[in-house]
Amino acid sequence: EEEEEEEDAFQAIIKRVNKYQEKCEMLDRHLEKWIVPLTEEVLRFHAVKMSNHVFDDDETKNTSSKAISALAMHQTSKVLHAFATVRGAKTIARFFPHSARDLEPAIKTLRRFMPKRDGSAAKYEVAGFWDRYQPGTRETLTEEVASESLFETSWETRATLLSWISVLVLMPFDMKTFVKTTTTTFDNSAEGGVGGGSSSNSSSGDENKAGLIEDLLGMCRQCVSFAEVARDRAAICVARLLTRPDAELNLGEYLDWSSSELMRVFGRKKAGEEESTKDKIAEAVAASEDSFVAVGATRSMAAIFKIGRRDVLKPFRESALKASQAVFDAKTPLASSSFGSRTTTSNALTRQLACKLSARVALTLLAPKVVSWRYARGSRNLAENLLNNENANTKEEESVDIVDDNTDDNGFAADDETDEASLDQLEKAIDLLLEALKDTDTIVRWSAAKGIGRICQRLPKQFADDVVENLLSSCFKATESESTWHGACLALAELSRRGVLLVTRLPFAAEKTAAALLYDVRRGSHSVGAHVRDAAAYVCWSFARAYSKSDFQEVFLGSLATPLLVTSCFDREVNVRRAASAAFQECVGRLGGGGGIVAKQGEEDVTGIDIVQKCDYFTIGSARRAYLDVGFFISQSFPAFRPAMLAHILDVKIEHWEESTRCLAVETLGALGETDVEWTSTVALPKLLRMSVDMDLPKRHGATLGVAQLLLSKSVIEYLRNENANNIDTLRNAWNLVSEIEAKRLYRGKGGEIMRGAVCNVIESLGRVATLPSSSTSPSEFFKPGKQLIVQLCESATSESLRHPKKEIREAAAKALVSIASSSALRVDGNESIVEATLAEQYLVTDRLRIVQQTMDESSSFSRRGSAYALGIVPDVFINSSNWRAILTSLLEATVPEDNPEMRDAETRVDAVIASQNILCKINAKYSASSACGEKDDVISISDLKDAADMCLEAFLKGVEDYSVDKRGDVGSWVREASMRAFSEVLRCFQTISKCSDDSDGVVVDEYETKCTTILGVLLKQCGEKIDRTRTVAFESLFALLRGTGGGGGGGDDD
Repeated sequence: EEEEEEEDAFQAIIKRVNKYQEKCEMLDRHLEKWIVPLTEEVLRFHAVKMSNHVFDDDETKNTSSKAISALAMHQTSKVLHAFATVRGAKTIARFFPHSARDLEPAIKTLRRFMPKRDGSAAKYEVAGFWDRYQPGTRETLTEEVASESLFETSWETRATLLSWISVLVLMPFDMKTFVKTTTTTFDNSAEGGVGGGSSSNSSSGDENKAGLIEDLLGMCRQCVSFAEVARDRAAICVARLLTRPDAELNLGEYLDWSSSELMRVFGRKKAGEEESTKDKIAEAVAASEDSFVAVGATRSMAAIFKIGRRDVLKPFRESALKASQAVFDAKTPLASSSFGSRTTTSNALTRQLACKLSARVALTLLAPKVVSWRYARGSRNLAENLLNNENANTKEEESVDIVDDNTDDNGFAADDETDEASLDQLEKAIDLLLEALKDTDTIVRWSAAKGIGRICQRLPKQFADDVVENLLSSCFKATESESTWHGACLALAELSRRGVLLVTRLPFAAEKTAAALLYDVRRGSHSVGAHVRDAAAYVCWSFARAYSKSDFQEVFLGSLATPLLVTSCFDREVNVRRAASAAFQECVGRLGGGGGIVAKQGEEDVTGIDIVQKCDYFTIGSARRAYLDVGFFISQSFPAFRPAMLAHILDVKIEHWEESTRCLAVETLGALGETDVEWTSTVALPKLLRMSVDMDLPKRHGATLGVAQLLLSKSVIEYLRNENANNIDTLRNAWNLVSEIEAKRLYRGKGGEIMRGAVCNVIESLGRVATLPSSSTSPSEFFKPGKQLIVQLCESATSESLRHPKKEIREAAAKALVSIASSSALRVDGNESIVEATLAEQYLVTDRLRIVQQTMDESSSFSRRGSAYALGIVPDVFINSSNWRAILTSLLEATVPEDNPEMRDAETRVDAVIASQNILCKINAKYSASSACGEKDDVISISDLKDAADMCLEAFLKGVEDYSVDKRGDVGSWVREASMRAFSEVLRCFQTISKCSDDSDGVVVDEYETKCTTILGVLLKQCGEKIDRTRTVAFESLFALLRGTGGGGGGGDDD
């Protein structure tokens, strides 16, 4: 029980520490008082205790003491590993004991926790752990359970001990003064875990003595092959150990071993070479283990070349570069051929470490110095930029060429290695890094970019400029992949931050960055390039921080400001919009004075600061607000940015692969187009008309929606009507667009659904265009469609779209039919109205009634739904005393369920209820309007209104009792909810009747109260329904009834 409590206490500490993952710096001031007691009082104490050969004369006590020490170190290591995971191993290692006397106990303790393989067992075990479970001391566990339990925990102990040892090996004493002595007892329990690492370097003799370097190196060599965190800690420990002056002999052996392992794993096998095994499973296991060995070997080599001395590492540069080349060559497997084969491929982590290794090999060829030719901005003061203080005390310097007496003709320093072999190695390393910029994994490209920046920071000016030129000319090509563009952007940012990208290259680099900000390549049903645009925004941010105002402002205004704003407003990805906005804010802030962006808005000036305030982090988080609010503000207030923003919407976003982005772009084009009517009428609309018949589905769908959106603009239509013949042709082409699309059968097949909806939107817009009054002095009939064209458009809306299975398309078709048919019936010319009811009534009323009255079957269900919806939105002008009863009767009959349960269609009944509610609303409105004007001819009378209300009330009361069920569940609930919402319109009619009737004896009021009581009863019943949605609708309708209003909670007159 005590052990379980201790275990729970350790786990509680670990959970508490893990809560600080995101704010790990909050732990800094407490780390010393938390970690030092764990390392001093527990870790060191038990390490010294376990390293002793004899614990006690009593063997039982000896065994128990070993087990307790092992368990204590396990639990302590878990806590220390949790701290290292949250705050970082380097930070935690500062608090480990660092006395020289601790080195030997720590190494001996590590050996006890090294895993070994037993010939009869497949699981790892730890020496000394079984002593705890011997009979007579503690409970006995099965070997499998105990072995598995310890295997799951011992890796944390090894990792902690390796971190401790990596601190201890930094001591300034000669390692030869420490001698490790192994006894026979210890050898039997632990020697099996070395894995052959120390036997080759240990001295043999009767006393079996071996140096600590060889022993520790053997264990570290074994750990770098593990698939655990101890591999990374072992690589650091090896690097610190072998870069000591007294370990130079071991350094060469280890580097040769690492290089040979990488060449063995990733090198090409000779053709015809026989495999050592034919077992496929064994081959897969070997390949998996080889990948772990490759990661550890590459990491340790990279760490050695990071902290090792240049003169010591010189003999091993060539082998390290060959190993790195083998890693990159093994990115893809090679099939068997006459040139050989390769079965193991390098993973992203190995290639990243190979990038680090190549860069560090190159850095050992160049002296650690700051070259004099790089760009030096001088002191940077953001406050002075904001105050636009031109007389600032800081001095911004341009890059200058300073001749150094210690450089040769090529610009190399005296301590640089400039022999032919060294230059070849340097060129090979740079080539490897430039090729790594094209890697498919981001971590590899990022590591390569930083490596190029560090190398160029030490190269002579001409050599570094050659690297920059190669980067700009070869990587930013349309034929290169998105990975190459991304890697080039990362490298460009690193070069600018380090002052290697000189001002002479800045304009060309800015042009490439501007292209990267808009990089978006279509790949089938999606596109790639979001990471490229994000990296390009980082490049702009780096430019703003690296260059002075005098060098950067012209480049920013000429090349970067416009694409940054376009990306901030119109990019699909929210992280890219925010990155571009942050880069624009950095540029404006560093340049001062609003970034040089000034425009007139009325009597006031607006600057780049106004854009920064409008384009903030949270606003552009919403794509709709970024498009319509921020984009419209910039286009309206800053005419200089307007053409690029309009062109981007028209050329890129209208044909975007994502439908929601296209729809949002169309809406934005309509809003931004109002700021430049001439461009919209003469450029955008003609181009959209041509794109509407393109074979590419996203392009023609977006263009068709764009035509429909622009035709809704009164200013655009007036411009087309009042200008030259080209604009008249544009308007004529818009009227003929639907027939042209149908002739090419462009909304059939794949994508036909969305094209039908778009074509219906065009027809609806054309109907509105026909009813717009013309201010032109020319005959307006020229712009009116003929009867034949109206018939054709009506047929287009009703032929397939009005009976389409998709609800959105049926509704769009109904709106299009109402709009285009109404245009032939209602011709507005000044204040005079001419009604031609024959054609309109045929399509809007007669045909729709005929379809609604059809017998329900599988083929007519969608037609009835569409026709019912269309009848519900028929304009008021078509509702009169002669046809309202037929319309309402047909709709109310459609609300009754069919006798055959198989033929019942709940959606038709719902649409019929909603349409009946709308017709009743129009009858009420026409009666109210006629009674107010005193009209008597062909108007709705009060008796008509009463009859209509009674008919609807009866049908709605029946609808509330609809409990139809099909395979989808209680579909009758949809009808009940629609009927309850429709009670509000019946209530309005009752209020109108009671106000307009001569009710001196109170008969009408009594009848009204009786019907309201009936409605109240059915609503109370629905308030107890089991469906929450239905109960909500019932309570809303009940609230409207109790208030005596015509709607759910407001708007109407009180009774």
